[in-house]
Amino acid sequence: MKTRYKNPIQTLAVALFSKKGLLWMMGILALAFLVSLKNRFIQSDENWFGEQAYWLLNEGVVRLKSMPLVNQASVRIYAIYKLHVYVGAGLIKLFGWHFWIFKAYVLALFILFLIIYRRFIIKHFPNQERWFWMLPVFVLISTPLVLEQAIIFRPDVAMMLLGFCSFLFLYRAIKEERENLVILAGLMAGLSFLTHFNGNVFAITGFIYLLSYRKYKAWVKYSLVTFFVSMLYFWDMTNVESIKAFIGEFQNVPNEAVKLKGNIALIRLKALFTEHQRFFWSYRAMATSALFFFMLIVYFKSLIKQIPEIMRYFLILVISLNLFGAYVAERFLLYYLPIMALITALGIQKAMENRKNRVLVILLLLLVFQGVNLATSFKMVFKYNANYPEIHEELARYIPKHEKVLAPWEFIFNQIDNYTIYSYKNVEYYNLKRVTNEELASIITRLGVNYIIVAQEFANLTQYPFHEIRTTGLPHYKPLYANSNYVILKREPQE
Repeated sequence: MKTRYKNPIQTLAVALFSKKGLLWMMGILALAFLVSLKNRFIQSDENWFGEQAYWLLNEGVVRLKSMPLVNQASVRIYAIYKLHVYVGAGLIKLFGWHFWIFKAYVLALFILFLIIYRRFIIKHFPNQERWFWMLPVFVLISTPLVLEQAIIFRPDVAMMLLGFCSFLFLYRAIKEERENLVILAGLMAGLSFLTHFNGNVFAITGFIYLLSYRKYKAWVKYSLVTFFVSMLYFWDMTNVESIKAFIGEFQNVPNEAVKLKGNIALIRLKALFTEHQRFFWSYRAMATSALFFFMLIVYFKSLIKQIPEIMRYFLILVISLNLFGAYVAERFLLYYLPIMALITALGIQKAMENRKNRVLVILLLLLVFQGVNLATSFKMVFKYNANYPEIHEELARYIPKHEKVLAPWEFIFNQIDNYTIYSYKNVEYYNLKRVTNEELASIITRLGVNYIIVAQEFANLTQYPFHEIRTTGLPHYKPLYANSNYVILKREPQE
């Protein structure tokens, strides 16, 4: 006999968050995600890391030949996300030069994370329904930020995986009183530092977490393993010049948004009051964050009693990322999301048990809000999806091989072997301001650029640094070819 509920709100909420309801919602999400993979667009950072990996494999050092104007980027870059770039070089060696190799790697890491995450929940929450793991997984994969980053060749998914594994071993070391598990936790934290400089956040969180439980012997083991694994980052910096170059790259970051100016201590202290921006940066995570904080506020006392170790770790992690991590950025929310999703899921479960109408109404409204955000995200993805290798092959037919070309950065896929490609980021980071056509012409003349590929859509946007190429033309360059998406300009012979 079916259970009858007092009103339609309870009926709807229970139906949606039942095993069957979650299966349906996750199935729809998975189908939409799979459809969105066809002709997936190339995100800007994939050019950055892909090119670094390419030159590492082919010339033995990390560089960006597309950026000769930016510091010493075309010669050698020391401040890199080392493990991420080295893995990228290995992927090129094994499978060839194609951006989908990188995307598939990140997607595989994400699937591995979900497997580990599911196993953790089943093992450590045995009193819950066997299918309870589906609820936190749904919270995770229904977050647009997660679905977008799960297919982008950035280190963030690897960081989410390694950071969660570090937490997992620390949690088990405390709960199960298995001290030696902190060695594996330290290994994961060290590997996260090799993957991204923000890995220091997981290391510091582990230090403080163990000290908070007065596990001094375990703290020593954890600290030593973390330190020695992290120090592998500097294995190729064998002289004073390389160390100076490494430090210099941090002091001359070609991006004003990430530079720290003024008193560092005051900047970090001030950052504590802006941490909320990370949670509510955009539609990509706004609904998930709102749902998390709502569940946290309503069921705080109950959650503290149920998962004190997890709540403590999460608080330390948030403070550590804010004080010791890079600038406030939405994508770093991935470090929090596994625990946020678990806390949210436990809160939703309590809401289903209590069945208070006010709580359920807000819960359902936030679910609708998340649906709107997902639709917005998929709309953006489908808008920019295109067969980029085919497009680039078409453009290449009009440009002689081995020429110097100013082009959208993604042109390196798959034309990096055929041309000397300079990206627009090269000029943008060099000037750090809007570039007039006269300034652009002067810069690219010095570089010996004979051909320019202009993306029509971006060039027509007034906020685009190079939009004047389309509106007023470029001195000494005339249109050679045009289609609905691109224009090729060729330099006229000078008398």
